[in-house]
Amino acid sequence: MAGAAASVKDAEDTDEAALAPATKRTAVRVLTLGIFQAVLQHVLALQSEVTLFTHALGGDQAATARSLSVATGITGVAGLFLNQVGGKLSDSLGRKLFFLTGPLVNILAAAAVLQRSGSIAVLMLVRILKSIFTTFSGTVMCQAALADICSGQEMALVGTNVQVAVGLAVVLGPYLESAILKISKGDPRSPFKAVALFSIFQLLNNGLFLPETLVQKKRSTLAKFFESLASVNPFTFIRVYFGKSTVLKKLLTIQTLQYCADGKVTSDLFQMWSRNNLAWAASTSRDFVAFWGAAVTAGGAVVHPYLLRKLSTFTFSTVGNVCVWMGLTMHGILEKGISMWGAVPFLVPGVNGGSAHAIKALSLDIARSEGYGNGEFSAWANNMRALAQSVDTVLLGMWYARCKERGLYQGTAWFLAGFIGAGLPQLIIWGMPRKDFEPPTKVNV
Repeated sequence: MAGAAASVKDAEDTDEAALAPATKRTAVRVLTLGIFQAVLQHVLALQSEVTLFTHALGGDQAATARSLSVATGITGVAGLFLNQVGGKLSDSLGRKLFFLTGPLVNILAAAAVLQRSGSIAVLMLVRILKSIFTTFSGTVMCQAALADICSGQEMALVGTNVQVAVGLAVVLGPYLESAILKISKGDPRSPFKAVALFSIFQLLNNGLFLPETLVQKKRSTLAKFFESLASVNPFTFIRVYFGKSTVLKKLLTIQTLQYCADGKVTSDLFQMWSRNNLAWAASTSRDFVAFWGAAVTAGGAVVHPYLLRKLSTFTFSTVGNVCVWMGLTMHGILEKGISMWGAVPFLVPGVNGGSAHAIKALSLDIARSEGYGNGEFSAWANNMRALAQSVDTVLLGMWYARCKERGLYQGTAWFLAGFIGAGLPQLIIWGMPRKDFEPPTKVNV
């Protein structure tokens, strides 16, 4: 018995040794590279995917816009369940296994496109599964793994590296896609071959070099996981709206709407607008996406931190919202390239949901003072964000398609995007007293 106890203790000590500084550094490097690879796989076939959808639908632009938005909407809702169930299961089995799901699904998805590129059903299924599992293994699991091994300022520093990795992938992806299309003489299936190759590399990288970040002694039991399945409900965020804090309800609504200005929400609209209305060549769309990616990197690494240090929560949020509102509206004012390129600098103060930074931090403080757990409230906010983004993506796609069918000006879809993601949250902010934006220690929430 004593020998068995000693063996157990030795195993636990070995688990703890896995958290040594050298192992942490290895894990962070592999995770950062994994995020880069996940984002790269997502943006590597942006234009080609739209082309395949258009061909499968016989060139019907309205039907293409509608199909893309519906697939994205389904992705958002289905992802809520996978993220919650998969996240809980990883608490029992460890993280490493789940980092393999995204690359595996991407390999199968690429194979399906290469075999059945003319089937709209296959294309929609591939788009849904590819997005769900890439997000799950590339974002949800990465955040969980980093939380296992990092905390406080260390976590913030790692976050800056992650942001740079995302920006580099967004800049590099369109150029790789363009080069692949040129080599393949415009075959829209070719970028999916590259997706498969990068996925194989990511699968090997995660399988061979990523250390397990959740040590055995910190895992929950499988019995606890199965018990929790009975109460799985990704819509539990509505509990906040039955709480006592009116301020918290408004702040959560504001930040949710602000995230509707995220690039993933307007990506399909941009692809349809640049292709059908601006008649841009693939190289021009590539350059614009790279330019936008550079703006995201600059905003997150330099502009946002500077403004957060200098401005109050109210002022920071207002500046971000107004700039994003102006930028997205400018996109749709004219069917001219100048309206797209010239609007990007206006987006920087709040680009890609950056306008929500201050209010997100404040809402977390208030939620904590109300008795909500950090993880619990963060999960609710993330699920609400995903649901709102899915609904908004579908709405924008349907709006564009309807305008196309009725012969109306499709640029109004950009006006709608700006109003939902920046105008509406700013109107709510202007309707709130300034004291609502003070920390909870200074105001009775």
